[in-house]
Amino acid sequence: MKLQKISSVFSSVALLAALAACGGGGGGSSGSDASTLPSGQSGSGSVVFGNYAAGSEESKVFNLLNTERSNCGFGKFVQNGQLDVAAKAHADYQLMNSTISHEET
Repeated sequence: MKLQKISSVFSSVALLAALAACGGGGGGSSGSDASTLPSGQSGSGSVVFGNYAAGSEESKVFNLLNTERSNCGFGKFVQNGQLDVAAKAHADYQLMNSTISHEET
């Protein structure tokens, strides 16, 4: 049970790191961050909320990240199921290999 809790927290941290790395840095010419908007919407400000279980670590991290991005004047992120799966798999890899990195070997 303790390993599952550690995996959940590790997964949440990996998700936060992955989401934080996706935006807020500029460099584009459009003035908007496409990773923050739902598919098919451009600059509408609409936000799709994550469908994480209420009170889960994932929900807490997702909401904290969006609150902080909003406080800084950045757009809010939308949940991405493929990114969630990748972040969880990478967090599990790091846990199983006792490492913290951006790479898997």
